[in-house]
Amino acid sequence: PPAHAATFLEVATSASEGEDGELEGALFEARRMHYTALLHVCRRDAVAAAARARPKGRVAGRQSLDGNHGGDGGDGADVQEKAPRSSRLDNGGGVQGAKRVLVAMASAGFEPRIEDYNELLGCHADARDPAGAMGTLEAMLASTGIAPDEKSYVTAMHAAARAREPEGARAMFDAMVSRGTVPPAIAHYCVLINAHARGGDVEGAFAAFEELRADANVPIVNDYAYTALLKACAIAGDTTRAERVWEDFAASGLPKKAGNFNSLLNAYAKAGDATGAQSVLRRMRDEGVHPDRVTHGLLVDALWASGRRADAVALTAKLATEGSPSAGVLKRETRWTDNQRTLMLDLHSCSVAGAQARLLGWLRDELPRAIEEDGLLAEVTTVGVIHGKGVGTYEGFATVERKVKAMLEELGATRHTYSLGPRPGSLLFRRDALLNWVGSEEAQRALDSALRRRGQGVDTAEAADL
Repeated sequence: PPAHAATFLEVATSASEGEDGELEGALFEARRMHYTALLHVCRRDAVAAAARARPKGRVAGRQSLDGNHGGDGGDGADVQEKAPRSSRLDNGGGVQGAKRVLVAMASAGFEPRIEDYNELLGCHADARDPAGAMGTLEAMLASTGIAPDEKSYVTAMHAAARAREPEGARAMFDAMVSRGTVPPAIAHYCVLINAHARGGDVEGAFAAFEELRADANVPIVNDYAYTALLKACAIAGDTTRAERVWEDFAASGLPKKAGNFNSLLNAYAKAGDATGAQSVLRRMRDEGVHPDRVTHGLLVDALWASGRRADAVALTAKLATEGSPSAGVLKRETRWTDNQRTLMLDLHSCSVAGAQARLLGWLRDELPRAIEEDGLLAEVTTVGVIHGKGVGTYEGFATVERKVKAMLEELGATRHTYSLGPRPGSLLFRRDALLNWVGSEEAQRALDSALRRRGQGVDTAEAADL
């Protein structure tokens, strides 16, 4: 934790006086590590700040690098004094906070290294700030003499991909190639393809893939490029092209995983082709790949979008009561098991005091009544919380989680575990929770609306508040 690192830094600094050179050398590296820790804090804050500030799907503003490490962070000496002694950069972190840390490092005698600049580029990526990322790349070459490495360009291109600006990713890729110091690698091509896919530029995604194929020095050693192409096809609802990509992928000899099939299935779901989606499910089983919760969620989407509403509701209810018969689960879902009776608590944006008060008021006033009338907690094996990366601050979420845990234990919920759910836009677990526990027609209508909007291809983030 930053506060612990700050305390250690102060002790280590005073303890180093008069000690031998070996200890001083170790303490020098320890102090450098503290600045590295602060850069990690800034990167985490970049995620939260971007989630609060930007409109759905886009970045609200752009930050630019002004040619020095400090940006508008003020005098470097002031930062040098204050930054190591507190985690004040938690609340002023992100891109500008990372710049201030770099100034403080240089003022304290620690010349920033390539790894430190890559953390700054990571802040730009997490803030969906491609213009700032390009400015940092240029400033590295112009004013520091530190040449960007392979990771630098990959991270900077991620900023453009996340901002859905393929032209920015292309500009960075071309700049890298023209400088000639970093040869293109599979990761660069994959991010470039993904940037076009996320930006809705299907033709650009395929053109970038053909560039990859034409580059004799870069073998296609993983499935990322194919997955990004399938994403582009899904966005366009182009199942014909998606099947051609799948044929190429199958011919490559790369192993097929549930996530690959899900990418193909997503194209059919977006196109509202339930028959095609069911054929993908059959192919999965024929090849011995177990469907996961995402697979079944996409199948529900395809049924709904094709007008087979009754089938979609029936499958959703079946999955909610019986669990998904999958053997494989996503990384985000590894703590979940099938056939659980789950009480879902959505802590989305609960760093806001008003949201905390409403949630805790519900727990205090409504949950005891539900326990008494319905015996709800007697059947619950898991209490899950959805908080979503970058929504609110981690400190706000952790505070609410502690209060929730204490209150539930006070109410007698003893047979539960605590686990983090998927990102807030996902309805995979909310769906089963709502079907299990909602008693109001209003809540059921909200669920139906959210499912219908997903089936129509509307971004699930727009339905998250439902």
